[in-house]
Amino acid sequence: MTIPAGPFTVELGHVAAQGSTWVVTTWRKRLFGRKRISTDWFLEKPQAEEFARRLARELEAGATAGSLKKRKPGWGVLS
Repeated sequence: MTIPAGPFTVELGHVAAQGSTWVVTTWRKRLFGRKRISTDWFLEKPQAEEFARRLARELEAGATAGSLKKRKPGWGVLS
């Protein structure tokens, strides 16, 4: 699942070879590609999906890459 959020993209992924983890990765669009801003890991798909959607909403509302880097892992407040 990929969710565009302004200059960012939030991706939810699952690699079967890595076990049961779900990964939510935030990318920032650049001129010639993209840069990874943050990565969060979850054990349950519904929790990862909910986090990805909430993260995308907050990025659309004006959260910055700096606020993503400063937050605590998981469900911490972004801004």
